Amino acid sequence: MVPLVPRVLALGLASWAAGPAEGLLVTNKGKALWHLTYQAARGSGGFHRRGLASVGDVFEKRKEFTQEDVEAFVELTGDANPIHTVAGRGGNERAIVPGLLCSSLFPSIIGTTFPGSLYLGQTLRFRKKVYVGDAVVARLVVSRVQGRRTTFETTCVKEESGEVAVEGEAGALVRQP
Repeated sequence: MVPLVPRVLALGLASWAAGPAEGLLVTNKGKALWHLTYQAARGSGGFHRRGLASVGDVFEKRKEFTQEDVEAFVELTGDANPIHTVAGRGGNERAIVPGLLCSSLFPSIIGTTFPGSLYLGQTLRFRKKVYVGDAVVARLVVSRVQGRRTTFETTCVKEESGEVAVEGEAGALVRQP
């Protein structure tokens, strides 16, 4: 028998135009996967005037990962590597947040900022470990716009040390207003 995987039921985020927004992601098992605070910064290109991304626009989301976040991710994905769930495993003082959980902030920012957009893909490089209890800031900078096709430079930075934990590039077909 195949175990049931929780499905995402709700994600509520307010519009960033009114300031910081907050959201809660809930599964069909009633668990909150994470709570996020989201902030977008206007870049040089005028996103706020046209509803489109412009080169230089910056979008950020801060997240402090908890053990509950990691456990929900493990339950959802089946990635039960003990380095993610047991402190002290693999010579680490604390459990390590899965890299894909950190990088999941990137499509979240795009989908929230540009509702209805199609996330095309991403490249990732995992540079530093993120531990349970660490706060990170995921940042997207628009690097190229060709019609609807938009490319973002992506970084996930450990807030306390300023170290880059994850970096790469993401692409999306941004929905026109």
